[in-house]
Amino acid sequence: MVGKQKENLEQAISYYHEALHVFTVEAFPRESRNVHLRLAEIEAQHENWDAAQTTYKAALKAEDLLVILGTGTLGRDAILKEGGDAAIRLGYALHRLGHINDAAVAMERGRARGLAEALAFDAADPALITDEERKAHYRTARANLVQVQADLHAPL
Repeated sequence: MVGKQKENLEQAISYYHEALHVFTVEAFPRESRNVHLRLAEIEAQHENWDAAQTTYKAALKAEDLLVILGTGTLGRDAILKEGGDAAIRLGYALHRLGHINDAAVAMERGRARGLAEALAFDAADPALITDEERKAHYRTARANLVQVQADLHAPL
């Protein structure tokens, strides 16, 4: 990168660091996660892998807090909707730093968390829902989710 683009990215890094003084993980976990992800992407563009991996770890910390504060599923829904898979991107940054084992662990932790949440969702018992309208809505929503997941994993 040269010239104006490099200058703009460096200025963006500075602004994101300033934003993180306001959007702390503890006070604003969603905003903090988003800023950390954007900052990490810029660091990765600069091939500053050490800063990128540190920043992705901070985004994951915010994700963990969002899941806790969002009573699990709601927090995870927010993370999924906003995208930016921090665990996979952290794994890539660690790989670029030569930390192959740590990269594999980071990616597997992200996958394991998703699997654990999917299993918890699968364990939900619609028979416990006493309101018939809500029970029907739950079953329809779950069937739609299962179909979408199957479509996503279908061969191209």
